[in-house]
Amino acid sequence: MAEQTQHPASAPAAAHVRRATVTDAATLIRLLGQLIAETDFLGPQPGEQVLSADRLAEHIGTRASGEHGIIVIASAGGQLVGYIEAHAGQFRAIRHSCNILGVGVLRTFQGRGIATSMFKMLREWGSEHAKHRFMLTVRADNVSALALYERQGFKREGVLHRQVFVGGQYRDEYMMALWVD
Repeated sequence: MAEQTQHPASAPAAAHVRRATVTDAATLIRLLGQLIAETDFLGPQPGEQVLSADRLAEHIGTRASGEHGIIVIASAGGQLVGYIEAHAGQFRAIRHSCNILGVGVLRTFQGRGIATSMFKMLREWGSEHAKHRFMLTVRADNVSALALYERQGFKREGVLHRQVFVGGQYRDEYMMALWVD
């Protein structure tokens, strides 16, 4: 997630949070492009996004639906402003566990509780589908995302030393997890 910045007073405060559907694929691709352009904290760097709207729609319909996974989106002012994507383990031994593959909120909408609302929906989905463990990685220098995840109850479980190469430097990531009964 990008670092928190001040938002203009003209930006809408309230956001609507819901599960993504296949019809959201094209607008979700645009949101991902905006997020990638805003920050280097997401995995892809500018120019690396290779997923088409058709492929994302197929992905939402198969891997990010039902008990297999979820993409939670937030919209405000007629546009998508945030997302969380999580996938559950495929095998019985790890079906209770989900990997959070991405979390992002546009800079001008940060600090308004949007990510917290999306995490609430993620937990509700987890409760409905017997998902108890949520895992993610976050760059060690992403202070605002670390604070968000810790507020959500995530705990640091390890360090992935020199995991990513960004801006000409190798950087560490933390592995974090949340257990929900």
